[in-house]
Amino acid sequence: MKDRNTISLADILRSFGGWRLKLVKLFDHLAGTAIALILPARPHLEENPNAVKRILVIRPGGIGDAVFLLPIFRELRALGFSVDVLCEKRNKEVFQSQRGVCDEIFCYDNVNQFLKVFRKSYDAVIDTEQWHLFSAIAAYFIKTGARIGFATRPLRQKLFEFPVEYGLDTYELENFETLFSIFGIQKKLTLRGSFEVFQEDLDWAGRELPFSYAVVSLAGSVALRRFTKEQLACIADQVHLKGLKVVFVGGKDVVGLAPQGAGLVDLTGQLSLAMTAAVIKNACFFIGHDSGVLHIACATQACVFAIFGPGNDRKWFLPGNGSKLLLNPVYCRPCTRFGYILPTCQGQFSCLNIKDKLRRQSFEQTS
Repeated sequence: MKDRNTISLADILRSFGGWRLKLVKLFDHLAGTAIALILPARPHLEENPNAVKRILVIRPGGIGDAVFLLPIFRELRALGFSVDVLCEKRNKEVFQSQRGVCDEIFCYDNVNQFLKVFRKSYDAVIDTEQWHLFSAIAAYFIKTGARIGFATRPLRQKLFEFPVEYGLDTYELENFETLFSIFGIQKKLTLRGSFEVFQEDLDWAGRELPFSYAVVSLAGSVALRRFTKEQLACIADQVHLKGLKVVFVGGKDVVGLAPQGAGLVDLTGQLSLAMTAAVIKNACFFIGHDSGVLHIACATQACVFAIFGPGNDRKWFLPGNGSKLLLNPVYCRPCTRFGYILPTCQGQFSCLNIKDKLRRQSFEQTS
């Protein structure tokens, strides 16, 4: 039986997704492995680092992972730590939109900003990436005496003074709590309420949408995690039965995918993350697939109906507090690990056949 805790070269090649992203992952796999193999191993330390005040957190990847760091950052700030972030352009807006959640923000994929980090020194560097190698290699060379990261593979483990275990099916906020526990975070954290929506954005949303509505997210970096036309028609019918309009949100990559018609409002590609959060906050409820926007909805304390297909709901969603999970519990799901969709269904994806569930679902605000 294949080990679910590893990703091989063959897995990368057969994974579902576009070739542009595959090439990035292939480069990390090939070049990252070659570099990590020749680097001397860092000594693993037993005692927690002392006198830590200034922290650098490395967060490559998409919006969802960044959102899950917000409750961690807020607690670190409350404990008196200074927090800088090395992220990507695609998730930078998460941190920018939250006033005071961190100090300086640097872009991983901006050469000048990336090099600037190496001219600084930190008391500790935390790599929050779960599997890939280049973020761990970056942490290896940044000036610090305490490098902390997930030990999901031997080549990552050797690059940190403090390697930390990772649970493949563990709720991601719990994994991050374990990663940052070295800094004295003791209380149980929650995603809900960690994304602050400011009054000026709520006022704007109220003026722009002066009616009762539900938000439907078309977002999803992987096309497989987006609604089909049939599913959107089912959702619109059910929402209209509640006497509500439907407001579609999503990035520029989903412009043109929203259906048109009476009672349908298309805001795809028009909103910042802060504006999107305000539109969601003012809504009666939110419906969306596994995506960064779904996690923002949960973090704003919205009433959420989350649809999961091949994604791992145990890792990325916590039902309750007005939030519900909708899925087709076929035997082969989830087939996603470390961001790779590795189907065993020969492309049938019966996990996405939820039209009947959508028709039977009585969408209503329950929070």
